Amino acid sequence: MTRNTERGDDGDRAISTVLDAAIFLLLVSAAIGLLYTVPQSGDDATADPDVAAETTTTLATSIATIDYVPAPDGEADASATNRSDRGTIAELLAETTVANAEFRGAAFTRAPNHEAAVRNVTRRTIRQIDGDVEVQVRTRWRPLDGSGLRGGIVVGPSPPADADVHAATMRVPVGTGTSVGAARSEWFALEALPWVDGGDVDQPIDGQIGRRTSLEAVATRGGCEGLTGALAGRVVGTAFPPERTAIAMRTESDAASNIETRYATAGRAIGQDPSSLPLNGDVRELNGYLASTLAEKLRVACGGFDTPEAAGRRAAPDTVLVSVRTWSP
Repeated sequence: MTRNTERGDDGDRAISTVLDAAIFLLLVSAAIGLLYTVPQSGDDATADPDVAAETTTTLATSIATIDYVPAPDGEADASATNRSDRGTIAELLAETTVANAEFRGAAFTRAPNHEAAVRNVTRRTIRQIDGDVEVQVRTRWRPLDGSGLRGGIVVGPSPPADADVHAATMRVPVGTGTSVGAARSEWFALEALPWVDGGDVDQPIDGQIGRRTSLEAVATRGGCEGLTGALAGRVVGTAFPPERTAIAMRTESDAASNIETRYATAGRAIGQDPSSLPLNGDVRELNGYLASTLAEKLRVACGGFDTPEAAGRRAAPDTVLVSVRTWSP
């Protein structure tokens, strides 16, 4: 490749590089929903575009590959197949938050080795942050307030009560990673949407809805039952993405038993008898079975909102909040 050395080209090239970098960071911030949040009265954090903001950008742009053994109980024998997951630190944090969620205090999904690997790579990343500061990273997944379904991890120490804490928060869509808990938001079981007649959403394609419909629109059409059915389907489809789960069960020798254990854990958390699970290798049937029961459990959460539409506006099954807090030691 021949480089042009005429006077002015290097300056133009430098300006172009700076602009490209700035545009890239703007696009990243827009994609992940980077926020400098103003806390309510009484919060221990104040909005400040300092190290906290820089750290969120680092988490959103730093690519990492982790290796882990997908054993639901954290224990694996020597013959277990190692797996890799690759993404930004923010994506990996969002993935493992959903992959290690709970329902009313009971484990809904379990991927402890994945979580441990993500914690380690996050610690290594925040240790490299410049400045004499302490850093804590927190994640939060709440598909619907009051539902009892939640996930969250904390990496790093907690600030002292008298610390001057700065904070920045980003919204990270789940569905951008490559292995454990991620699934695109359109992957949810049709069985969980009994009200769908094709009028407000695309026609089903291969047993799936072809595009994402807003949960507020779902609630407007189907009320609380329609909302919780769609919400449950999206939650289960995120924890057990149909395509990837089916491929893993077919192609990895030790995957089938691990996946069945994860399904049993989810079923047990929502009151199902694990022995009743249709463990026949049909992932969509399994997802629909879990989603139908979970939908019933989620309906109580509608009572905490004025209307089903208000609940639909607040529902966020496909978003994880990643917050960074910094303070001087």
